[in-house]
Amino acid sequence: MKECPFCLEEVEGSAIECRHCGKRLNTGEAAILSIQRRRERHKAYYEEAKKYLIKTSLALLVLIILVIVGKAILGYYQSSYSRKTRSHCETASVHCDSECTSKTNPNTCYYTCMEAVGCR
Repeated sequence: MKECPFCLEEVEGSAIECRHCGKRLNTGEAAILSIQRRRERHKAYYEEAKKYLIKTSLALLVLIILVIVGKAILGYYQSSYSRKTRSHCETASVHCDSECTSKTNPNTCYYTCMEAVGCR
């Protein structure tokens, strides 16, 4: 089976004339039309593939931007938390240091105190 280049109906592979439109299939005009139709189909296919590629690229770009922004926001909050924890532990260190100076084993007392406040 092949396609008539004039009416696009299917005809027998050995047909000389289309039974639907009556045009001769073995002429130069039919060959030119057949080539033009094939080019149009290929062009439409490539245009569709190009649109898909653009959409996919844009989606990937948006995803990358979201990941970068997310990492930046997460990094900011982690550093903010780290600053708060650091200042908390500095205050706890001063407290534990003053508490443990009068003890018999100040080093053990200091480490135990720091663990108790969550800074060890």
